[in-house]
Amino acid sequence: AELLYASARTVKGEIDHLSAHRWYLMQAGNTGAAGRAWLRDRWSEESDAAWRIDITMAGSYDKDEASRDFLLKVAEDERSDPLEILHAANLLVHQGPAAILAPRLKRVALRMSDARARPALNCLLWQWYGDA
Repeated sequence: AELLYASARTVKGEIDHLSAHRWYLMQAGNTGAAGRAWLRDRWSEESDAAWRIDITMAGSYDKDEASRDFLLKVAEDERSDPLEILHAANLLVHQGPAAILAPRLKRVALRMSDARARPALNCLLWQWYGDA
């Protein structure tokens, strides 16, 4: 994971029609639970929101408590970009359980002021949880 992450930060251009950064992070996400845990720690260090989205994707391949906690951190973090929040919420609804996620994501949606992302997040919540 460390080697792939280092490549993601240095290699420019595209690989298989994806940004090199996203491609390398996709591969790093396949390095096992320890690799994904290491990647999740990198999210807090990254200043570029687009790169954090790639880290979010790679760090959430598991459907376990560590992945869920990480995605909730992304969704609830003050520095998260509205699209990061929407991406994390989309990954979360596929993981469940609804009893834990629906109330927390609803609070995230109520705090969001972005004119495009808030309606999208509300739509996502309605699609998955109805009037939860």
